[in-house]
Amino acid sequence: MDFSFFHECKELHKRVLSFASTLSKDILQRDGESLFSREEWVKCAQFGILSLPFPEEYGGTQSSLEELCIAIEAMGEGCADRGLVFSLCAHLFACCIPIWKFGDKSQKEKWLPKMIDGTWIAANVATEPESGSDIFSLKTTAQKTQGGYIINGSKIFATNSPVSDLFLCYAKTSPKMGYLGTTAFIIPSTLEGITLGKNFHKIGLRTSPLGTVYFENCFVPEECRLGKEGNGGRIFEVSMAWERTFLFAFYVGLLKHQLDFCCDYAKSRKQGKSTIASYQSISHKIVEMKLRLEIARLLLYKAVFSMDRQDSSYILDSCLAKLYISQAAIQSGLDAIQIHGGTGTISESNIERMLRDAIPSTIFSGTNEIIKEKIARELLG
Repeated sequence: MDFSFFHECKELHKRVLSFASTLSKDILQRDGESLFSREEWVKCAQFGILSLPFPEEYGGTQSSLEELCIAIEAMGEGCADRGLVFSLCAHLFACCIPIWKFGDKSQKEKWLPKMIDGTWIAANVATEPESGSDIFSLKTTAQKTQGGYIINGSKIFATNSPVSDLFLCYAKTSPKMGYLGTTAFIIPSTLEGITLGKNFHKIGLRTSPLGTVYFENCFVPEECRLGKEGNGGRIFEVSMAWERTFLFAFYVGLLKHQLDFCCDYAKSRKQGKSTIASYQSISHKIVEMKLRLEIARLLLYKAVFSMDRQDSSYILDSCLAKLYISQAAIQSGLDAIQIHGGTGTISESNIERMLRDAIPSTIFSGTNEIIKEKIARELLG
């Protein structure tokens, strides 16, 4: 891999990092009350976070994949409102990217500009109560009718759904065909027949809204179908590959923040006449945190390079990155608490929240157990 782009993108990282540090208004209160900030969402869109990978004709800046990854990493490092960053990534990679990659010209022109400029917030609604994120086993159906489809079913754990303006929904158009019977739809949240559940209060990423969506005889016009009938499984897999790669750049940024935070504390906190940095039990934890950061970053950018070159290994590389980074973020969160002692358990210190925000990373974008199965299939056939 050629790492020269790190030097070339140094100014971008610095600029995004500086912006990200301004996005933590009332974070303790909003975290405690699970409150999403649309005001900060709009600020991020105006700054250009949502425009990075897209063509200029839709309001994008046509940035490279490396630039996109570096920007998301900087957001994870500098923004204390990690729920906001997670919501941005879910909108960007699980909703905007599929429309860009699979939508026709009229769909791109209709939906992407307002998704990129922050006017509309989107939610990927795939997970169901009985099937998790298994795209083979969805129960939600889309029955063909004159001029469109009638959708019935329910979706759960849908990021952004309580505040969304539109959904990217996956439903069965041919239930007996499994993977090939799944179709994707772009659905405005205002359509008749849609009911939204309450916002869940979660262990972490609390400022990212999460809820349930119910479809009851919801008529969706045919022009809202994304791609061909039966192509939903392919669309979902592509979106998850993007999410597993670029969303986890945010957690690499968190690993960097955890390391810097703990180094500063260890060098300033005195126990007797010495700082705790002189204690091997502390310094070794910090060494392990540094090691996890470097391994995570290498795996992440290897996945980015694979996707950029369209290598056949990009699914394997993105799964390896997701698996390792999620585990590393949790372990470094535990180490950060241990290094800070009692202070690390207090909400006001913002340390315990690093761990809480890391825990969901082993669940979304495919649980780590599913990711291991994908890796095994790539290796063993």
